[in-house]
Amino acid sequence: MVLPPKTPPRFVPTLTEVVPQTDAAPAAAPARPLPEDRQEQLLQRVLQHVDKLLEQRLRETLADTVLPGLRAEIEAMVREAVADGRAAGAAGLSGASGAMGTRGASPDAKG
Repeated sequence: MVLPPKTPPRFVPTLTEVVPQTDAAPAAAPARPLPEDRQEQLLQRVLQHVDKLLEQRLRETLADTVLPGLRAEIEAMVREAVADGRAAGAAGLSGASGAMGTRGASPDAKG
């Protein structure tokens, strides 16, 4: 359903005053040198900020570079451990089936 366009109210406020635009912004006060202690504080704050940014970027770069290799190594190690565990479990089941019954170790077994 399409509505007809609304007509504006009969009495709409209008702008009657024109404000002239200034040609130039007020001149800024000339920069005065900071006292030594303020300069040192500012320097330390900037260096801390830069240090945080560098640390963050280094972590991101290392993560992008190192993580895939670490994941691959961990995956290979876990695969090997699972395969070894399955092989040891299979060997233990086939080799110890006579020694271990459903009731546990035989009384003459030492251990």
